[in-house]
Amino acid sequence: MKRSRTITLTLLASATVLLTACGSDQATTRELYSSKEKCVEDWGSEDDCEVTANNRYHGPHYYWYGGRPYYFSRGGGDPKPVTTGRMATLREGGRSSNSIGSISSTVSRGGFGGSSSFHVGSGS
Repeated sequence: MKRSRTITLTLLASATVLLTACGSDQATTRELYSSKEKCVEDWGSEDDCEVTANNRYHGPHYYWYGGRPYYFSRGGGDPKPVTTGRMATLREGGRSSNSIGSISSTVSRGGFGGSSSFHVGSGS
């Protein structure tokens, strides 16, 4: 009896998708600002700017994919492309002149309705 390679490959591909959906980590960056106004200018919304302990502000967690930045909103959920503010006009790897620094971190996302969490790594 001859076995089909198609069925084997289909099962293997399905298993890969299921394992990927179980959870993942995404390396991200957050820009630091001296004022809320500069943060809003970059991100286009006050909701995306969060005050720090020393009265500075940082934007949302973001990463580059396909030449454009994607960000995680404060409410959680899937990443969205940046469509407003100065960050939407930057090329991959670019940084706004409004920013006074950045923080590298990792966003851990659980699959199948799992919760998201933010973990700070190292700053630069």
